[in-house]
Amino acid sequence: MSNRFARILLLALTILIIQLQSLRAQTLSGVAYDQDNIPIPFVNILVKNEGSGTSTDKDGQLFLIPNSGRLLDVKRFRQSDFLLFSNSLESFQLLDTAMNTTQPYIELHYVHHFNGAIMNFIPLVKQLRIRTVGGAGALRVQETNFQMAEIYLGLERVFKLGKRRRLRIGIYGVAADSNFASPTATYKVSFDIIDTWKRDWSF
Repeated sequence: MSNRFARILLLALTILIIQLQSLRAQTLSGVAYDQDNIPIPFVNILVKNEGSGTSTDKDGQLFLIPNSGRLLDVKRFRQSDFLLFSNSLESFQLLDTAMNTTQPYIELHYVHHFNGAIMNFIPLVKQLRIRTVGGAGALRVQETNFQMAEIYLGLERVFKLGKRRRLRIGIYGVAADSNFASPTATYKVSFDIIDTWKRDWSF
């Protein structure tokens, strides 16, 4: 009886050791996406506080064998669009290159819609139902010592598309400066459809 129990115990321990070894050698695979659900090619993926890491291929796919169970902690800042004004609460308008970091960073966004507080004092312009908007953003990435700040002012107009649908078109002047590039300024446009469930715009 004791020999049979010892054999069962030995078999159970062997199976447990094999499972633990296979779990440790398990490969993590997947695709890295940005905030717009677009695959990110050639970006470095690191396991925080650990030596293991990998890079995505041209399709954003990655394969990683971690040394422990720590979570991946990578922040990516996407490159600004050429002409389109993107969501100013989640991205920058004049970031000329995409970057990522695993180190601490500071990211600030602010936008204010004046809702007629300025344009309503101009009699003829008031009838056009044009609204003004202003905002700013700032970024500091410790890993590369990158710093930038930007400000923007714009004019927006809402158009009725249906009973509940609304389209907001805007044109903005944007200026930015960073410690890696010269000051720059440009104009951008935006097209935003209201969220009928939340009854709110994206920014």
